[in-house]
Amino acid sequence: MSLLGTHPEIAEALGDAITLAREAGALIQTVRSEGFDTERKADNSPVTRADTGADRLIREGLAKLYPEDGILSEEHGTPPEGTSGRTWVIDPLDGTRGFISGSEEFAVQIGMLVGEKAVLGVVYEPAVDRLYWGAEGMGTYLVMRGGTTYPARLSPRGSFSEMRMVTSHSIPEERRQEFMSALGCQDGGSYHSVGVKIGRILRGECDIYWSGHKVSYWDSCAPLVILEQAGGVLTSIDGAPYTYDLNVERFEHSTSFVATAGSAHEQVCEKLRTAI
Repeated sequence: MSLLGTHPEIAEALGDAITLAREAGALIQTVRSEGFDTERKADNSPVTRADTGADRLIREGLAKLYPEDGILSEEHGTPPEGTSGRTWVIDPLDGTRGFISGSEEFAVQIGMLVGEKAVLGVVYEPAVDRLYWGAEGMGTYLVMRGGTTYPARLSPRGSFSEMRMVTSHSIPEERRQEFMSALGCQDGGSYHSVGVKIGRILRGECDIYWSGHKVSYWDSCAPLVILEQAGGVLTSIDGAPYTYDLNVERFEHSTSFVATAGSAHEQVCEKLRTAI
């Protein structure tokens, strides 16, 4: 039986996640317009009051609406407590460096696990008012500025020479070009935020995304759901499915990931492993 069948309230949860993502996005945009200072976390990554404010808004909202659910957030990476078997996985501002630099490349990401399986995802890009939502058995949809809604449209490109690959800003340009050459594909650009890059695949603008480094659960959870429910594929570079074991010391996947529109996914993983 589908997890949706055993958890019929998921549609309500999806609506609440969308509302909270939009509210957090509005807070982030307000902070940007007012100005902010940048601080450093223990791992030396940047953080602003937009990150912490959006985190607080989402966590408090979910705790009020779903007091029995666990909550795992980037800004509070402690083991989630809960009794329902459901866990919310939050990146309140994915792409903080993009936000700080003044670009549009950042997103609010809210995902949900049932047990260890990701079943719901919302990704919202506040700077362009673009939202993606997906849930198991419900597909993935884009909601554009003005409210226009349509199903995700993955690229039909089937040959490597036509495909476009998007990567992270953290990969040096010379290395990026080496990987493009190894795959024989076109350069789809480099961007901040996992959600933003997955969004380019969902809009048919790109076909392949390689993370280039290990990512945390909150980076991958919501993007994985919206890609898979649209018909795309996201796995470790070894081709294994990403899993979400909450009984770990670090909420981090052990390898980088490869995301594709579905075409030649195994071949893409193999080519990247060979190039590395």
